Amino acid sequence: MKRLLSAALLALVATVANSAVIYNNGNPDIQNGYPIGGSTYTADDFTIVAGGTVRSVGFYFQNYQGITGWDNAISYGIYADTAGAFGSQLASGSGLNVTPTLSSFPWCCGGGNAWLVEFDLQSDFVAAAGTTYWLSLSGAGGSSPWWVTAPLNGLYSSISSGGTIWGTDVAFYLSDDTIGNGGNVPEPGSLALLGLGLAGLAALRHRRT
Repeated sequence: MKRLLSAALLALVATVANSAVIYNNGNPDIQNGYPIGGSTYTADDFTIVAGGTVRSVGFYFQNYQGITGWDNAISYGIYADTAGAFGSQLASGSGLNVTPTLSSFPWCCGGGNAWLVEFDLQSDFVAAAGTTYWLSLSGAGGSSPWWVTAPLNGLYSSISSGGTIWGTDVAFYLSDDTIGNGGNVPEPGSLALLGLGLAGLAALRHRRT
């Protein structure tokens, strides 16, 4: 039993170690979702305190049919910040190696849990330390595609293509790893599982002693 637990923990540690989240805007809540279909975009701000190179994005997605009908297309843009609004566009493109995975987080509005969607940027984006940027998503197909909300945590709230301030954040994270090279980032729950596993291993050792 101890050997099996140790092996499982080593595998989980390796998975977590391979992840490289450099910014996390929060997990999905059950409040809402905002449109990212076609040319309609939703955007939210991010600031990487120590700076870093963004190579992939993970965001939480859902539609009323439980992702049915989505063609795995997603477009992104990264913008400079100008007093809490979009400034100049710094990067844009279509997501590469788009990988949807059903998450364990419930969504507010039907269709089951939110989907974690990861994709690579077309080109690396180097974020300066302590500088605020905006990430926008659009171009998703299917019926009513939504970017799922997260609890408020940032300097600014998310905004829409019409300039509406939604009053909440959206759920996403940024990584300096790539999805195409097998660098899928585990859900944040993996860290909790790792903690439980370590506690179990410690208990087994104590019992043996």
